Amino acid sequence: MLLAETDPITSDEWLIRLVWHERVTDRDPVIAPSSFEPRANEPGGISLYRLACLTDPADALRPFPDVAKRDRYAIVLVSVALIERLGFGVQPDPRPDVPGHVLISEININTFKADRKRFRPILIALANEASANIIRHPLV
Repeated sequence: MLLAETDPITSDEWLIRLVWHERVTDRDPVIAPSSFEPRANEPGGISLYRLACLTDPADALRPFPDVAKRDRYAIVLVSVALIERLGFGVQPDPRPDVPGHVLISEININTFKADRKRFRPILIALANEASANIIRHPLV
C-alpha cells in the first residue's frame, strides 16, 4: 500500500537516494561515501524520496529533465532507522513532480563544509547501507 506523503515518516521506512554512475565503484563500499555529500543545489539538506510513497522507485528520476541522463543513476536505499541512529531526522519537503521528497536537513552544504571530518564516518555508514541495498545499477 502506498503511503501519502503527508503520512508521518516512521523508523521502519526506506528512503531512495539517486547516485550518479561515477560514484558507483568496484571498491568497498560500492556506493562511494561522496554520494551522500550535500551538493550545492541541496542547500536545505541532502535529498531523498520515501520508497513507500512511490509506485516505482524509478519515479524518483522524474525531476531530471534530460531523460537520457536518467539511466546514468543508480537507485539505492537507506533506512530511516540508520539516519536516526546517526543522530539525524528526516523532514518532508514536498515537490510538485514526485511525491515523498524528503531532506536530511542537518547534512547540508554549510554544515558539511564547516566540519567535513565530522561527517566522514556518517557518509561511510550511509554508503555501506546503500551498497547493500542497490535497487538499480546505472544502465550505462
